[in-house]
Amino acid sequence: MTVSCPKHLFKEFKECKGWIRPNKEGQEFLYEALSTGFDFADVVRIIIPELDSKTFNNWDQFENWCGGIKNQLMWNIVNDSIANNEFNEKNETPKKYFKNKEKVKQEIIKAICSSESEDVELVTYVEIECEGEKLYLLYFDSDSWTLGWGDSVTVINSLDELNEENGYYARL
Repeated sequence: MTVSCPKHLFKEFKECKGWIRPNKEGQEFLYEALSTGFDFADVVRIIIPELDSKTFNNWDQFENWCGGIKNQLMWNIVNDSIANNEFNEKNETPKKYFKNKEKVKQEIIKAICSSESEDVELVTYVEIECEGEKLYLLYFDSDSWTLGWGDSVTVINSLDELNEENGYYARL
């Protein structure tokens, strides 16, 4: 459902080009828009930071790096031999186990986007319009919005921007 946006707020959203934390009036609009016009995109936002060589060669550092993406993530992307600390020449470091960083990325995406994953949060958005123009407001951290302390959104021009290049991955 498209939500009508006051002209001055629409202008502010349009000019921000990304993340915005509006003033009190803008935040009130964000809550109202969310309550009346939200929808879910069938994508998950995943921010995967750079995996440096030192971290890629140490299981403890690798576990911490994975935990920064999602709690307990490492245990979802390794097999039982690693989970049971059965290290050998083939898996004594993450680099030897995964072979390359692209494989790590693929396993992370698969683990997070899997339909079996219980805590996958699909991107919530609201389509807003003013004088025939449309924008999309992306709401992250549903707990913060539900509990009343959400205060910022990401603004995009089109749902086509929800692509892998921008860190959005389809639910599997």
